[in-house]
Amino acid sequence: MPQNPLLELQLLESLCPTHTRRSEEQLKLQQFSTPLPLAYLVAMAGQICSDDLVLEPSAGTGILAQFAKLKGASLMLNELAEDRSKILRRLFGGVPLFGVNAEQINDYLAGKTQPSVVLMNPPFSSSPKVRNRNPDATPRHINSALQRLVI
Repeated sequence: MPQNPLLELQLLESLCPTHTRRSEEQLKLQQFSTPLPLAYLVAMAGQICSDDLVLEPSAGTGILAQFAKLKGASLMLNELAEDRSKILRRLFGGVPLFGVNAEQINDYLAGKTQPSVVLMNPPFSSSPKVRNRNPDATPRHINSALQRLVI
């Protein structure tokens, strides 16, 4: 383990291309990759261990999921965007991957295994197939994901 993982991740991120060029779909659905240092902190805050089943309801390119995988956790991923789902399939072969609106993830996954941890970086005001900004998008994402958790 590096002496200061956050500094190491910040250095690594500084060597990568920026995310300043975005497609219309990325802008519309507010698809912004979680910065590496933030993904690390989220995984640390989740206190993930190898016994956990982690759900990432808006998995994007899998940055949050990768930190859970490094902790030895099992994964359940969801991503609505087709191009990002292809990335996830390549990175996380064999992991359950769903393609549903995360605002209703609890309903879609009813009867399926329940996660012990949810990691997420939801859109702030965007809902699929809704033209205007939706101020209820974030609470819907969060509430639906939290309803999936093991009680």
